Amino acid sequence: MKLENFLHPSRSWRLRQWRARLSGKSVRPPEVTKNKHENGRTSPKLLDAETVSRFLVHEYGLSLKGLPAKMSGGIESAVWSVKTDLADWVVKVFEPRPGVLEKVKGEVRLYEYLNDHGFRAPVAKKTRGGESVARLVTLSGEFPLLLMRLERLRKCTPANITAPELMKIARTAARIHAGLRNYPDKGQLFALLSQPPSTDAYERFRASPLSAQLTGAELAELERNNQKMVAYVSRHPPRPALSESVLHGDFTLEHAQFLADGEVYLFDFADRSWGPIAYGLAVPLAHFYSSDGISFARWEELRAWFLDGYASAHELTAEDRAGMEPALIVRLLNEIAYLSDKAGTAGNAIDALSIKKRYELADYLFTKERAEAPAQSAHLKN
Repeated sequence: MKLENFLHPSRSWRLRQWRARLSGKSVRPPEVTKNKHENGRTSPKLLDAETVSRFLVHEYGLSLKGLPAKMSGGIESAVWSVKTDLADWVVKVFEPRPGVLEKVKGEVRLYEYLNDHGFRAPVAKKTRGGESVARLVTLSGEFPLLLMRLERLRKCTPANITAPELMKIARTAARIHAGLRNYPDKGQLFALLSQPPSTDAYERFRASPLSAQLTGAELAELERNNQKMVAYVSRHPPRPALSESVLHGDFTLEHAQFLADGEVYLFDFADRSWGPIAYGLAVPLAHFYSSDGISFARWEELRAWFLDGYASAHELTAEDRAGMEPALIVRLLNEIAYLSDKAGTAGNAIDALSIKKRYELADYLFTKERAEAPAQSAHLKN
């Protein structure tokens, strides 16, 4: 190993470890326990503003007006807003896990492609060394970092969004799916259907600190719902003729907001994948109910607006429509499992209500299906 690599601040512990091995001793990296998740990963949410500030000045040459301010949102990343004399910026820092750097670089390439094809997406600012993704090196690891212009956005919620607004967002989703079917890097994307549904979602929830927030009766109800969801998914595997494209992975109202000129601004493609469009559309449908205190009647209204808007810009085949509800149940199971795993980790405010609402939506869909079955049978007989 080169001497400069040993002397680099992020690797100074390696030199001590190397020396200790020669003497028959062992040494741990200079990381304190509070800087780690329960699973041993370092959380970018625990980086301090001073560290981020010094890095931005050194790597990007920014002249900051005060320290970066931490923003809400994100489970595996941390976001700050930064003010300078010339512009305001968003700093997004990712976990220092193997493969994340290349994944973030791929996200930047996708943003460039979208901007080149008429969509509105982030533009990454390059470092003084010409890199689109920087590496914030600390004693805890190397954190991939992305710097983007801070846009003035208007966010809608499931409770207040109007039909024209939601249909415009849906048409944007449709145009993206149509435009990314031949995306040059699609072969390098994660294949969504290669990941099986999280049929152990309830077990992972029970193992999380969230389950302590519920009564025994509530837990029993969720377990029954989970059993029905798992049984439904086993009866309805992915249909063979589903339309496929590049999927955002987390296409919610949080990540599809409005610019001052009324255009839709899309961001956070970190969970992008290649897979059936029906599975991509299941994401906003799950989000509408789980993220806000709306009724099922309102959820049905939002669902109709969204799918009508989507279909007006890109065809949904009969197979796509038939595959949507199974995809939605899979999405709900996967979200329950994921949030349960992340509950209690650094900086993540997840509560049991968010889990309950996902089970409630699944139960509503099953109840609705049972109610509609006799009417459909009578119609076929006539």
